[in-house]
Amino acid sequence: MARMTKKWLESVAKPRGTAWRDGKGGAPLSPVLPFVAHEVHPDLVHMVSGLGTVRKLAKGDEVFTEGDSPALFSYVTKGIIARGAGRSGTVASLVLPGRLASGDIGLFTGLPSYAHAYALVPSEEVIVPKEAIQHAIADDRWLSLLAARQVELAAASDRVSAAVRTSLPPEGRLAAFFYTWAACYGEEEAGRIAMPAPLPRRIISELTATPETQIDRLLKEWGDAGYLVQEGDRVTADFLLLLPIQQWMVEMEKRSSVGRFRGLRGSLFGSWED
Repeated sequence: MARMTKKWLESVAKPRGTAWRDGKGGAPLSPVLPFVAHEVHPDLVHMVSGLGTVRKLAKGDEVFTEGDSPALFSYVTKGIIARGAGRSGTVASLVLPGRLASGDIGLFTGLPSYAHAYALVPSEEVIVPKEAIQHAIADDRWLSLLAARQVELAAASDRVSAAVRTSLPPEGRLAAFFYTWAACYGEEEAGRIAMPAPLPRRIISELTATPETQIDRLLKEWGDAGYLVQEGDRVTADFLLLLPIQQWMVEMEKRSSVGRFRGLRGSLFGSWED
């Protein structure tokens, strides 16, 4: 797993962005991923660009905690933030650059936070007072729709994450993490998926509800079989390792009559079916 060196931090600074369907209600082409939500829509980013301030976070700094008032809307511009249930709950999702860190539910409901979030690595976020967002979208139907869709997409990612944790065996849960990591950071090289080495085992264990001992066993088995090979700060994966989880996700989309994507390469690298 990754050593959080400067080189590694640079390699995870710019995850692959979300592909959006223009003129279709802000719907994404990119599939819903477990553990990582969609990127904030560019029109929303443009809207808040002049309203927010940048806050720098050291590793371990708290972003918000259980019971906090939903006074702020924020999105990450640098680093990685971990979100979990409760004041000191296990990590349930990751907030990568371009994704919402806080305010997704409280923006509309006014409910306090039921989660806890902190910076896994040195990070930065843009924070905007909730009232400024509400005022900006009040008379703009398109921006209101985008804001509501953003909340919906974050909730969808949480539901997929819950399905992964409760419906799949350990190898499926771990493969789901690598599928998301590859979708965010992977590139095809020599017929394999190359990507930065993933986060420490503890974080992966909490995300996937898989004991570290099982993760170690699976990583060894995959390494021995050549499915997943780490060299320094990078890993390469065989496409066959991620095919079962991608097929499981396709089946879920077929049941919902969505069917946005079919091929593994397309779902990872961006050539989605419209």
